[in-house]
Amino acid sequence: MRPAFSGNLRFKSESDGYSTAHSRCANPSFQTKTLVMRSPWQPIDQTRVAITGGFWDKLQQQVGQVTLGHIYNEMRHQGQLDALRLDQRMHRGREESSSWYWGGSIFWDSDVAKWLEAASAYLQHHRDARLETLVDGTIELLANAQQQDGYLNSHILTWRPRHRFKNLRDLHELYCAGHLIEAAVVHRQATGKETLLNIAIRLADHLAAVFGVGSNQLPGYCGHPEIELALIRLYRLTQEQRYLDLSRFFVEQRGTKPHYFDREAIERLDSTPFRPTHPVSPYAYMQAHLPLREQREVVGHAVRAMYLYSAAADLAYESKDEELGAVCKNLWQDLCQSKLYISGALVQRPRTKDLRKTTICRTFKAMQRRAPRSPCCNGPTAWFISISIANTRTPWREPSTMAFWLDSERMVSRFFITTRSPAMEPITG
Repeated sequence: MRPAFSGNLRFKSESDGYSTAHSRCANPSFQTKTLVMRSPWQPIDQTRVAITGGFWDKLQQQVGQVTLGHIYNEMRHQGQLDALRLDQRMHRGREESSSWYWGGSIFWDSDVAKWLEAASAYLQHHRDARLETLVDGTIELLANAQQQDGYLNSHILTWRPRHRFKNLRDLHELYCAGHLIEAAVVHRQATGKETLLNIAIRLADHLAAVFGVGSNQLPGYCGHPEIELALIRLYRLTQEQRYLDLSRFFVEQRGTKPHYFDREAIERLDSTPFRPTHPVSPYAYMQAHLPLREQREVVGHAVRAMYLYSAAADLAYESKDEELGAVCKNLWQDLCQSKLYISGALVQRPRTKDLRKTTICRTFKAMQRRAPRSPCCNGPTAWFISISIANTRTPWREPSTMAFWLDSERMVSRFFITTRSPAMEPITG
């Protein structure tokens, strides 16, 4: 069973110039290096695919002509762009308080990064001088905000510049860094420019110097996974081994004892109990209750889980790690068998986005009434699905994974066909 697309999806051939060292884009001044495909079952690189008509093309045009401009204006209005000026007088986020956890402005850099990623992807196939100017201007703001050592986070630099990486559990510094790195990879592939990529490389190199097992390094990891999969994408673009190694460190370090989140809480004199009523354990919320290789059940915050498992599946593929691949397979089966609706939506607890068990046979109307389904989960869930399909077709996996692949393909069909509800359309300004 394959996804039903009401339109045309064209895979670009050698005659299009996509098998050579560089690929052509809508703008002839852009030249994007094509990634080397090391396996016949790797996911298709974005530079080799063009949507030429039908439902997805109309949606793509709507995103480029309406949604991207609307989001940019919202970031100007809400303050995400001004926050990059690192001026408290212009920062409309939440000021520091007695707590080590602040409000929504800790996420703001990720908002900017995801907009940059989407805008860059649109520019790959469409000429839009105004959008290109907005992208370049936003990248300039990021470049001016980046510190000499490569560090970049507008919230920390504005409100508590001396408190870098003091609360990895809550403050999302590495999460925001991951989204920026992902945006940089897409921007480089789509436009051929290296302005954003240079920022991301400096940031990634800074992280590689700060985190690790060395005597002067931090053995920590982010409470919200994302940086792990971003580093793998950067590795695939640059072929720099240190990015793959850092991703592996973050994945493997997660959940080890003594617990890093306990250590950093003591160091910052934070005695506030952390999620004492969680049904599994306080750190299960962020998939850090056990080392990943010991986890057998999908638990915790749904978005965080999908980001982490996507990174682990990618890491298993790149490292030819059979054991880690088997862990991903078991988690995938638990996810499909007990925590997905038939639509492909993840089942979450209200407000917390914690995953919970369900029976798959509930009706779609009942699901709409009873189950919160965060849009944040859709992207990483689809990513985990696509990685699972690709990885189970690679030569280093055993033939018994064919049934796993078939389940994955059925689920990706359900996901793309049924998760788009009437409430999601039209996307307007």
